[in-house]
Amino acid sequence: MCKILKIRSKAKHYSVYKKPGEESIKYPNLINNNWKTTRPLEKITSDTTMIWFKSQRYDWTYYVDAFDDSIIGSDVKPFYHGVSMANHKAALEEMLNNKIK
Repeated sequence: MCKILKIRSKAKHYSVYKKPGEESIKYPNLINNNWKTTRPLEKITSDTTMIWFKSQRYDWTYYVDAFDDSIIGSDVKPFYHGVSMANHKAALEEMLNNKIK
């Protein structure tokens, strides 16, 4: 309807587009595609997947050691709006505490 009535917003529209291959300034690439490791727990990657179970969303976070591609930690927590980063932090702390023991 706005297009038909020629109504336009006065707010500025910002573009966040980055060119492919452009490095993020906020999170620099520290690995630079060098995945060779000499010992366990030298380079650890993580992945988070949102899963649904009985109409409830959960964050499933797992950690993979680049030395032998083994899963070294995993955590599933209920997803609530705004606590996703807290879930990641808690999962990381739990995984590190288990490895220290």
